[in-house]
Amino acid sequence: MKTLSYFFVFLMMIFAPGNLLAQDSTATERDQFLELKQELNTAIDASNRQEVARIGYAMEPFFDHSDLKKYARYYAGYAWYRMYNLPAEDGSEPDEKFLDRSINHLEKAVDIDPDFAEAYALLGSTFGMKATGMFSGMRYGPKSQSATDKAKELSPENPRVYMIEGTGNIYKPSMFGGGLDNAMTSLQKAAELFRTFEPQNELAPDWGHAEVYAWIGQVYAKQENYQQAKEAYEQALQVDSDYGWVKYQLLPSVQQQLNE
Repeated sequence: MKTLSYFFVFLMMIFAPGNLLAQDSTATERDQFLELKQELNTAIDASNRQEVARIGYAMEPFFDHSDLKKYARYYAGYAWYRMYNLPAEDGSEPDEKFLDRSINHLEKAVDIDPDFAEAYALLGSTFGMKATGMFSGMRYGPKSQSATDKAKELSPENPRVYMIEGTGNIYKPSMFGGGLDNAMTSLQKAAELFRTFEPQNELAPDWGHAEVYAWIGQVYAKQENYQQAKEAYEQALQVDSDYGWVKYQLLPSVQQQLNE
């Protein structure tokens, strides 16, 4: 009798609406994905390039997952974007292949979801980093602006869109819409939006709140307003006390300037 009961329970699990076994599998994959997302944020905070690269590759099994694939492509692109920006242990120059990998994944993310503003914003920044000279600027500059404009059109209240725009403006010539003043305008708007912004869901990007104050501090430092830079860095650490870039590099550097 017990054997018969177990058999009926097994049949119910298989043929129940939504298939409970499949639901459990999906839930496990979602949990694994969310864990990777958190590990990526932690690795970036710690400037751990090896871990960032590992997670970039670890996203690949999710590329064909119906519910996760656009986010998997986004976070893979984000990981390689960070690999280009994080300093190498041997002091070598960043490898442009990381930008190419990032672009590849982010373009696939917007192919999956043409309204994916977060991917357009990051794509705009990545294209901008490819525009390092006159000819590359002619090729990638318009692509960068187009992706950024699309992100702002799709999500005009998204703080990361303005933060990414602001960081790009720090290095973009003023004749092309960049410069420190324009950068600060975008970054301060991003900081204001971060105070109330909530991600669409737990899979969506949630990084950048502490980072925006790091970039505001960078603009102040470039303007030689070192006290204001220090205050911005301290705000970054109030948001994220483990933010290594600020804690171990930016804040000590500006403190040294103030002590001179």
